[in-house]
Amino acid sequence: MMEHDPVRDMEQVVRRVMKTVAKYDKIGKAEFESILREVVHEVQKRTGFDRARVAAATPTVIDDMPREYGQLSNEQRSWDAMIGYLYAKHLQVLGVLE
Repeated sequence: MMEHDPVRDMEQVVRRVMKTVAKYDKIGKAEFESILREVVHEVQKRTGFDRARVAAATPTVIDDMPREYGQLSNEQRSWDAMIGYLYAKHLQVLGVLE
């Protein structure tokens, strides 16, 4: 389980994954999947859970996205916010965050 400050960890994850986002001029399905893989990798690394366990949480994260992240106003939506959502939601589904 996580032993670090979750806010600091999220900031570090967002910073690292934003490097992947910055590589793309346009983001489509393939690029989003690459970004999601980076988030899953960070969750795995920071929780110590195996890749299969983290990956098993991903369908729930994606299914809940329109009801949660999708409710943000256009001004609140950003790649930083989406990465933070994907990371925190994985932790929530895995039972690390309440």
